[in-house]
Amino acid sequence: MIDQPSLAILIDCWYLGRFKKTSVSEVVYSNIINFLETNQNIKTVVLASYNCKNEFLSNKLWYNNYRDFFDNEKNSRKIRDLAVVHNVHRHQDNKFPNEHTDPIILNYQNDSQYQIAMWWGWELEYYLSLNPHIKNIYVLGLAWDQCVKIRPLGYEALSEIPNINVLTKVDCSANMNASAVELDSNPNWQKIEEKIYCLKYAK
Repeated sequence: MIDQPSLAILIDCWYLGRFKKTSVSEVVYSNIINFLETNQNIKTVVLASYNCKNEFLSNKLWYNNYRDFFDNEKNSRKIRDLAVVHNVHRHQDNKFPNEHTDPIILNYQNDSQYQIAMWWGWELEYYLSLNPHIKNIYVLGLAWDQCVKIRPLGYEALSEIPNINVLTKVDCSANMNASAVELDSNPNWQKIEEKIYCLKYAK
């Protein structure tokens, strides 16, 4: 299973500050980068940084690739219209503070991986329709018991995508209270190998 072509989603890897002692978030982000660098099956990495409105206009690789991919005239009118609607929504939604992706993640680049920002299920499903060889999706980031679970690209939503294995690596996430993710006693997850688990109820 884990040797199949894979995609990784990095959810809300926000900048939470720098302190004298290495923070839990910094450890998680470093673990994510190490995992991306060492897993040869991950060829696509999705940055899912919610509430980071100002970043969308930046020239960072993730956002440049988003614009190139979804604003492409080769896409159907439906896809282009959806992109426009969600871009307008992103800039008008002021309910939440404007967050920022941690530089450890935001500045990551790997020439062997396609890096793109996404936020919505339709974006991911459209990408998967053009890349049917992808069989695994790893979900990583903060916080496991909140954003990684319930965001539009969180593991609950991913479980609805047919013919995809939803995976995680437990040291590449942490809970809201900064505790480690523990899945051995969770009946919804099956251990595949050291620190890697598969969501059992994925379609």
